[in-house]
Amino acid sequence: MNDKPDYNNRPLPAIPASADFINALSREFKKFHATDETGFMSRIRKKVRKIFFHKTYKTIKKQLADQIKSKTDNQEIHVLLPSSEKLSGRKIALALEKLKNQSSGLKPSVGLNSLNNKLIPNDEENNKLTPNEEEIANIFEKLSKKAIETSNQHPILMSDNVEGGLRFRDVRHPVDSAVKTDLDGKEVTMPAHYVGDHYIAMQGPKSNPETMYAIYQMLLNEDSNTVVNLTNDLDVRYKKDLEVRYWPDNTKSLLYSKDGKSIKVTTKDIEENDNTGCNIITLELEKDGKKKEVKVFHFEDWIDFGAPGSEAELTKFDAFFRRLEAHPRTGKTVVHCRAGVGRTGTLIVMEQIKEKIKRNQINAGNFREEVENLILKGREERGPSFVQKPEQLKFIFDRMSKELPQPEGDSPSQPEPYYENYQVSQSEPDYVNVPASRK
Repeated sequence: MNDKPDYNNRPLPAIPASADFINALSREFKKFHATDETGFMSRIRKKVRKIFFHKTYKTIKKQLADQIKSKTDNQEIHVLLPSSEKLSGRKIALALEKLKNQSSGLKPSVGLNSLNNKLIPNDEENNKLTPNEEEIANIFEKLSKKAIETSNQHPILMSDNVEGGLRFRDVRHPVDSAVKTDLDGKEVTMPAHYVGDHYIAMQGPKSNPETMYAIYQMLLNEDSNTVVNLTNDLDVRYKKDLEVRYWPDNTKSLLYSKDGKSIKVTTKDIEENDNTGCNIITLELEKDGKKKEVKVFHFEDWIDFGAPGSEAELTKFDAFFRRLEAHPRTGKTVVHCRAGVGRTGTLIVMEQIKEKIKRNQINAGNFREEVENLILKGREERGPSFVQKPEQLKFIFDRMSKELPQPEGDSPSQPEPYYENYQVSQSEPDYVNVPASRK
């Protein structure tokens, strides 16, 4: 058994080359590349990011160029992307635009999410329950205003008062619903919050053995047997402050210690499943002779600030969602992504909706209202960034409307036969930063 975890020498697996990978690469590329419409301050931020992360930017350009060329035989696009170390960001953006407009070379299921394009289902029947693009924007704005008003009435959590600190100081979290756990006789505030009756929303674990000790102790205190990890290797491209895989190698053990106390963590099994995009890791936590089994559902096909969009991504998500739903749980279900607000909030709300549908508390008549209420409640408990982007709000409406019971005589809804394009905001993805007085 190792005395301590070796975070630095554990290799990260290569991200598989696929059509879906273009989605993630395009988002990362957008964080560096400035267009004519980019505002002055955003342009400065992108320029600074290029200076500090020039190797990362170079890698992203190379991988994105290779992906684009693999998806088309169009020589005009290939000319823009020569096999050279010096790839032009402007030409890559132009190649993305040409690939998007080349209907003959882009199948509907590819799911290209370029700089100003995202693919969404076109389902006229489902539009009776799900808002259109304009309605999504209005609902999101309305919910944000209400959440900010509520947040301004309550004290917010300060990073210095949190075990291990907060990753993002501009993401507001309330004090009242924060998880306080007993750490060997001392009460500490965790970077996590209770959401509803059955969930804990948490920021992704930092690469620190003492922080991991506190998280595992929280799992023991809460009698939690389920953790949902929504992070992936793209979350650590810029800053290595996140431990994506915080468990030992299969059949191995690690000892996490703090102030003379230790928790032994053993990986009993790793179930890898490419069809669902979700690996299930079975851990055994042992402290003072007592043992607890915990399963970690690690779903990697969900990029930050977004939602599954292509046919392949949606198929994997649905399989993962069903597998998670079937898992018997004890205590609170702990869900985290990087910040623990966007992807985390989206999944929690979807599970809450599913449970309410089972209890006949949500139907077609109150579906929209209940979705909004659950998001508002989650923002009250976790902060105004809970369900962080309009794309995530739309994803909730689109997918969960299909879970509603079908009226008698109607056949279940079928997968969308085709997709149509719509324009999304050009603004750089960033976390919500709400100016407000700190109480």
